[in-house]
Amino acid sequence: SRRDPASGAFNRSYLEQQLQLEFAQSCAQRRDLSIVVIDLGRLQQSSAPSQPDCDDALRWCAQTLQGCVRNSDLLARHDRHRRATHAGITEHQPPVWH
Repeated sequence: SRRDPASGAFNRSYLEQQLQLEFAQSCAQRRDLSIVVIDLGRLQQSSAPSQPDCDDALRWCAQTLQGCVRNSDLLARHDRHRRATHAGITEHQPPVWH
């Protein structure tokens, strides 16, 4: 599967494949490539009973971020060991924020 089961975002393997492809295309076409990384590692430290567990928080973050990126962007979870990072592959157009 290309999806991370905890977050629903693309997994690390797919992210690495796409980054290689996008980097090669970016160089060949002389266009910009942007990568955004968000460290969500502190979600693991959340232990208060009123807060969602780590997987629920991760899923909520992934869904929220997916709502902020364009269809041409890639949202992925990089680390399967509860330290989550997300990267966005973007083109020249600025993102549309709602």
